[in-house]
Amino acid sequence: MNYEILYIIPTEYSETEIKEKDEKVLSILKECGASIIRIDNWGKKKLAYQIKNYRYGYYTLIIFYVEANAIKKITQKLNINQDVIRFQIVKEIKQIKKTKSKNEKTKKTEEKSEKKEIKIKDKDRLKKNKEGKEEKLKKTEKNFSIDELDEKLSKLLKDTI
Repeated sequence: MNYEILYIIPTEYSETEIKEKDEKVLSILKECGASIIRIDNWGKKKLAYQIKNYRYGYYTLIIFYVEANAIKKITQKLNINQDVIRFQIVKEIKQIKKTKSKNEKTKKTEEKSEKKEIKIKDKDRLKKNKEGKEEKLKKTEKNFSIDELDEKLSKLLKDTI
């Protein structure tokens, strides 16, 4: 089964010493029967909180394949190792689901609301007669010119004043 290990080495070591510490961790993994798939050195990063009086550490991520019963041996050996101040081993997630962005979510909700509005408008156009049958109401659209609209608007405004 594929696993990921992320471990932190303190910044008190030089870069050549850090490579030696990485090799030591790799040898621990290989002793337990792991086959290395990928190694990512993330470099020096600030820790979220102080660990053993260290504020910074060198992060390394290793993806490896090993049997499930070997994980316990690996954790025991890394707990004894003084060079690693913190580590975490997890199963590798094979397929990451695509997360939808906020824009995609809002577009879908807008489309749904538009569909609902269209359905409501269609229902408003239908009129039930006495027998319960639905009849479509006729649309009455009148095309007015701008001059006619201005006249009607001025009449309405005069009436309200």
